[in-house]
Amino acid sequence: MAAAQSSMFHKIPVHEDDLSCPVCYDELDDPKSLPVCAHIICKVCLEKMAANSDDQFIECPICKMKSRIPEGGVNVFPTSHLMKRMVETIPGRKEKLELEKALKDCEDKLNDGKATVESIDKLIVEATKKHAKRAQEIKDEVSEHARKLKRVIEEQKNRLLSEVDDTKWSFEILRLKRRKQKLLEGIKQAEVCAKNVQEHLKNNSLKDIQELKQVLVIDLQDHSRKILERNISIEGIEGDDTLKFEKNMKMFAERNLLGSVSKSVRKANVNKVQKAEEGLKNDNFLTINLTFEPLSIAISKSHDRINIGILRSEEKKFDIFTIHGKHVKSIQLDSAPANHLYDAYFSIEDDIILVLDRIDKQLLNYSLDGHCRKSKRLDENVKFISLDENNRIILTTSQNEEAIKPCKVLVFHPDKDELQFRFGERNLENPSGRAVYHKDIFYVPDNYSELKIFDQKGKFIQCVLLNGINPKDYNIFAIDVYEDSIIACDCKKKLVKIFSIVEFSLISTLQIPDAPWMFEALPTTTFEKSRFAVIYDEVLRLDIIGYR
Repeated sequence: MAAAQSSMFHKIPVHEDDLSCPVCYDELDDPKSLPVCAHIICKVCLEKMAANSDDQFIECPICKMKSRIPEGGVNVFPTSHLMKRMVETIPGRKEKLELEKALKDCEDKLNDGKATVESIDKLIVEATKKHAKRAQEIKDEVSEHARKLKRVIEEQKNRLLSEVDDTKWSFEILRLKRRKQKLLEGIKQAEVCAKNVQEHLKNNSLKDIQELKQVLVIDLQDHSRKILERNISIEGIEGDDTLKFEKNMKMFAERNLLGSVSKSVRKANVNKVQKAEEGLKNDNFLTINLTFEPLSIAISKSHDRINIGILRSEEKKFDIFTIHGKHVKSIQLDSAPANHLYDAYFSIEDDIILVLDRIDKQLLNYSLDGHCRKSKRLDENVKFISLDENNRIILTTSQNEEAIKPCKVLVFHPDKDELQFRFGERNLENPSGRAVYHKDIFYVPDNYSELKIFDQKGKFIQCVLLNGINPKDYNIFAIDVYEDSIIACDCKKKLVKIFSIVEFSLISTLQIPDAPWMFEALPTTTFEKSRFAVIYDEVLRLDIIGYR
């Protein structure tokens, strides 16, 4: 009999609408039975009806009969397990729920995507306005710089013209005019004397002439002698072929006479606070992916460890890495405006970071915790900073925008924090890298193609054009004081060449993956091979590369 009833029960046709809540018309999720009329309503709807009830009763939406709300709320109403089981056994219900969930997830992602598009549109509008403003500022800067350069050229033109007027040529002309004047005076006096003698010869008797003869002859001889002295032979003017104008043709060969406009490649601020990750690694190559744009690189060597430091100007931070690519710390440098910082050098052992502020022309001294201990005003337009083995600060200048000053290298006393000496004014044209002092010699990269060499007192020794380095290309240099090598790179060809610092002979050549921005040699005591660390122009990456 029970089997027959079960069979009859399963054959009862049930429509999906019969399993819906009569209030919200959704599937009966947690169905509750009203105690008075036994009609079934979902728990959610009952809770809403109870919240809106004023007399502790719920009116059935089907038969209008009222059921009292118990003290425990609608949750105390009996659950219709039969109805719940019937709902759960509806064919396709599980698939429908999964589909609804997937649909909701998709709709949420769509809404997020649309919101992101709106944010991007706002950012584009804002960035366009900022770019237009900055572009106009750059145009004004270019125009102002051109005006200043034009003024400097005009001043130099007037100075050269004045020098021409003040040369020996004008002096020779003046001297000739004076000689001419004296000769004319002598001729005039001689003519008066000769006329007087002619009158005596014409009007006086021989007896009178005999008496006047001695005086008149003496006068004539005296005037003849004066004319003879002043009537020298003039065959030419001294100095007319020595006056020359040596044209400075380099300025015409310089493509970027006024300067250049550059654009940094930056990533959007998406999850910007990340750690540098160690990437590709082998015996000759270690890659460290960066999440910021590096501006300059420096090496710190102490008795027990070697660290790599990278300056990022926009965020005013200095990041320190181990030679194995591990990020040690990021130091906030808050004493200078953003984008003012240009170059930096540091020492873990001495607890110091030296940072160059090119805009305000000052040298900032930080501790490794980011505290600015002091600043030093600079009178020159300094571009690069380095330290030698004696802890002397070496600053390399570039051409000044206000007036064209000679480029030079400034060497400071290690203890007194004062200028020890300067050099290179007559030899440096456009320094393109850090000046390095090694074994009583200063090495200064110049014009992105040459290496100028000076002795320990700054006396110029020679200019070296390395074999295979095209002076027309953009090249950067580094001095490996640990291996007595010169590291030179043709940035266009991404080709690094290693030269002997003694004979300037080529030792080895290697290809690097991208155009470099700056590199520094690493001490060889750490590695079996000589290596250098390099940061790139448009790639957010630090590489440590072995070269022999």
